[in-house]
Amino acid sequence: MSPSVYAGAYADILAGLWRFRGCVLASPLLPAALAVVLYYLFWFFGGSSQRVRHLVPVYPVALMLAAVAAARWAGFSTAARPLAAAAALTIGLQMAAHGASSYNYARYVFGGESRDDFLLRNLAGYDSVRMINRRLGPDDKVLITNRQMSYYINVPYFFANITFQAQLDILPQANDAGLYYRQLRALGISHILTTAFPADGGAGEGSRGSRQWRALLALGCAREIDRADYRAVYSRSLGIVTGGGLKQALLSLGGPDCLL
Repeated sequence: MSPSVYAGAYADILAGLWRFRGCVLASPLLPAALAVVLYYLFWFFGGSSQRVRHLVPVYPVALMLAAVAAARWAGFSTAARPLAAAAALTIGLQMAAHGASSYNYARYVFGGESRDDFLLRNLAGYDSVRMINRRLGPDDKVLITNRQMSYYINVPYFFANITFQAQLDILPQANDAGLYYRQLRALGISHILTTAFPADGGAGEGSRGSRQWRALLALGCAREIDRADYRAVYSRSLGIVTGGGLKQALLSLGGPDCLL
């Protein structure tokens, strides 16, 4: 949302802080303000992933502090009406956006939609999850690279991500099928859920990083046992997903003709 929407509230907050700056150090709200500032500094300079949602824990405290400053200034000046208008506009816009995003879930709760249909609409690769649960058992272990699937998979799995693990080398430049295969075996992985690929393009293009499974196919160290449709979900609220044409394959590792 554009900062211009909040211009009135911002002006009142800053004016309130400046007008009552002499009271800030003696204010009982000073520890809360310091906590918010320190949290933000650690978030910004700490090297973590800077996602705005990570600031949610301090939003209520920051909002309380801003409201106090704005209300003090509005009481001191004649800015109460602009402040109230800015607050009403902000709340109205936020509630409208929340209502629009909630429709997706209300459709499931009140519309009689099945759990599978809801997840197919809202979870990228859910058709692959159903394939894994149908084809594999408790003695198998599948490699996945889609974090959102993990909650719904009912068999042992290993989530490979270049940020969170180093046991399996899937860095973008990785291109050693032998090392990749040995690492998979060391992790006890028996199956691979491949990255998504075009259904009409086969599975033979590019074999670096998380696509090293293609090299295993070429070397006879993996074989495809099933495929599922893949749709990426870009917006649950607006129902924006990729069209058809993408697939994920379920591969079984090993084989008598493996060259590794």
